Amino acid sequence: MKVLVAVDDSKFSQAALQAVVSQIRPADADVRVLHAVAPLTVSASPQMAAAYAPELQDQIKTGQELVDRAAETLRAAGFKVDTSVYQADIREGILESAAHWGADLIVLGSRGRKGLPRFLLGSAAEFVARHARCSVEIVRQQSKTGPGSARKPGQHREGMRVLLAIDDSRFSEAATQAMIAQHLPQGTEVKVLHVVDLALPIPTSYAAGFRQESLKRGEELVRRTEQLLVKAGYKVLTAVEEGDPRAKIVDQAKRWNAGLVMIGSHGRKGMEHFLMGSVSEAVARYAPCSVYIVRIPAQAPANLSDQRRKDVGVPGGRTQTSTVMQPQQPTRVCNVCGKPSSSSICPTCADKIRAEAIARKKRKDKGEE
Repeated sequence: MKVLVAVDDSKFSQAALQAVVSQIRPADADVRVLHAVAPLTVSASPQMAAAYAPELQDQIKTGQELVDRAAETLRAAGFKVDTSVYQADIREGILESAAHWGADLIVLGSRGRKGLPRFLLGSAAEFVARHARCSVEIVRQQSKTGPGSARKPGQHREGMRVLLAIDDSRFSEAATQAMIAQHLPQGTEVKVLHVVDLALPIPTSYAAGFRQESLKRGEELVRRTEQLLVKAGYKVLTAVEEGDPRAKIVDQAKRWNAGLVMIGSHGRKGMEHFLMGSVSEAVARYAPCSVYIVRIPAQAPANLSDQRRKDVGVPGGRTQTSTVMQPQQPTRVCNVCGKPSSSSICPTCADKIRAEAIARKKRKDKGEE
């Protein structure tokens, strides 16, 4: 696995290095430490550009010293490491470097800006999480102590708490597989959470069976996932809740004091992304802890042009994404489309019902109905 670690001279990047050491087995990874140096982006006269050149060289030199120190930390932990200083905007530099190198995972710290600074500057971590083609871990430092809190380099590895948020998609199967592959401290607890989204207005003719079947499917899903994780050696808890998945996942992470949330990305694009939103993006923004967004390598990044899709590369060393949970054979038909289904409303029709309900509610709110 190729792991790209983006660093600067902040404590947040130190937390990212700690996450790599704590979660990844050195024998399984090649690591590249990256620092991006922003070039002169405004139009300038040759005289001004020449005056900027020495400053840019100083920044490159400082950046090289920075990545060298980070590389020493990782090599001391047994990792094979190389370094790169990239001249580009930090967000574009991380994406382009990941694409050219064929990264499977990007790890970077979050500065946790809020309010106006976040609105004006944006979040490099969120931008990378949205547009990267590979998996992304956004590492946050936690102020609390406990099973989910960060540790200093060299400190004894203690168990942590990982919240694995799943649904019945192949993206969550990939997240489960990534969870199994983690090299987490002994004593790590995993809570498998499935959220049944019943907050949307569902047509009356479907509502009665929809809730019952959704809860039943959720219980079966977390039970199958629990069996896989127990077999992998983890201590596992499970939970099935009702409500907005974004809010429930963030709330569960807070209440349980999770140190890491793992979640699969559906990679929705265009109008579907606008209507349905992105659970993984919302969790990455609001969770109080680190968030690992697992992306299947073949997914195209959201909201990018066709040319940009070509540029934000296809990883060379691909993450294995074979199915880890065998779907049950259909024993009935969907009441909506009439196709074979393991429940009274198949997942495809359930998604369509949700999307139609959201669109109808938006039209009603605008007075169009």
